[in-house]
Amino acid sequence: MAKRFSQVGSRSAAQAIAAGEKVPAGWYTSAEDPSLAQYWDGSTWLTDTRSFDSLVNANVQEVLSRLYKHSESQAKALSSIQTNTTILAFLAIISAVGSLIVGIYVGSVLSNLSSAIGG
Repeated sequence: MAKRFSQVGSRSAAQAIAAGEKVPAGWYTSAEDPSLAQYWDGSTWLTDTRSFDSLVNANVQEVLSRLYKHSESQAKALSSIQTNTTILAFLAIISAVGSLIVGIYVGSVLSNLSSAIGG
């Protein structure tokens, strides 16, 4: 992700670099044209310059892309949870119906047994 740093501490990146300070790689205000950003790779200035607007637009696009990917994964997870919930509900219904059938069968057997003993 492109970063905009106009200063390192109280000095510009160019001043900090000239003074021998370690300046992390990134986009900084160009010493030649303050309306542009220039990339410092950690050891040298690259000739590539960009407007700050284009860097901001690139950042916005990257953030939106990450949000979209995150929302896709959230949707997949939610879909999986909904599928699992549906399966569990179906199994609960089958279990309840099975219990009901067993209950009816046992009741019928007991009723027959009671009739046989009493009759």
